Amino acid sequence: QELGTRIGIMIDGEVSATGSLERLQERFCNSYFVELSMLTTTTDNNDTNNINDEEAILAVFEQNKMSATVYESLPYHLKLQIPFVESSAEEGTIEQLANIFEVLETNKDKLGIKFYSVSMMNLEQIFINLSRKQFEANERFQSEGLERANSTSFQRLSSRQLSSG
Repeated sequence: QELGTRIGIMIDGEVSATGSLERLQERFCNSYFVELSMLTTTTDNNDTNNINDEEAILAVFEQNKMSATVYESLPYHLKLQIPFVESSAEEGTIEQLANIFEVLETNKDKLGIKFYSVSMMNLEQIFINLSRKQFEANERFQSEGLERANSTSFQRLSSRQLSSG
């Protein structure tokens, strides 16, 4: 991404998107990513102070009017995707970024967060999201095709049974 001025993303052998890095981010970058490393052990004997699970983390963001979804989950590591708020001004995204940091800092000990990072989508994540959308579209197309084929076979079978019966 640093060497070229124009980037092309190919999916299934077809060019899916082209443009400069800035243009691709403008078109497809629609969320922040929050990576959390969780504490493996707790120093407190009180389990309520160290809620080390995804639901609790998602609930904290939801309480602060942010829609977070789990993008990746590994033992003691969690990656969340938080869509940008609907705002036409750049101040809205800056304010949202500040709110994410505030939520994380305020609840760091309670949630058992060892450390965290917040970033915008990068080129790799844009590619993965475009690939995921294409994969889901292919899956829908194939399942609809199977449903149509099964429906047609059933109709043919039913008409044969009616004509022979």
